[in-house]
Amino acid sequence: MLLNTPMAMNYFEIFGIPASYNLDVSHLTEAYLQKQGRSHPDVGGGASDSEDSALLNVAYGTLLNPLKRAEYLLNLDGSDISATSSDDTAAKIFELREKWASLESRGERARFCGELRRRTSDLIDSLGKHEKNPEEFRKIFCELRYVDAFLEKVADGDDGGWY
Repeated sequence: MLLNTPMAMNYFEIFGIPASYNLDVSHLTEAYLQKQGRSHPDVGGGASDSEDSALLNVAYGTLLNPLKRAEYLLNLDGSDISATSSDDTAAKIFELREKWASLESRGERARFCGELRRRTSDLIDSLGKHEKNPEEFRKIFCELRYVDAFLEKVADGDDGGWY
């Protein structure tokens, strides 16, 4: 039973890395593979090994994904992320919806999606730069979460609810 202590439930502590948005992905992956090798059910075979392995998979997946990692850090801090951020973010969301509604051709929408993917990348970079500023970090996260969800819905062909 590798992960049965209450302290081990913190995903960063599970892997022995600092709780930081700017983590070293290679260290995370190395720690994951090492721990997974010891707790995988095919190695140990017990029920607790299976639970440990599942927890490792969830923790690794969360910390590996920049959006999920940001959300996890905000939750660790006790931040309320259920509401949208600021008036500034609300205005950006409104502009995004208006722009989408004004696009008439598939090509225009494809180009706009490309712009949004670049915006997502820029927001991810901004999170790393504003980690020590909780208010700005949360604001960037809220915008990133919305843009990411928008792109996901559009990719699924569900654009009806966005404008």
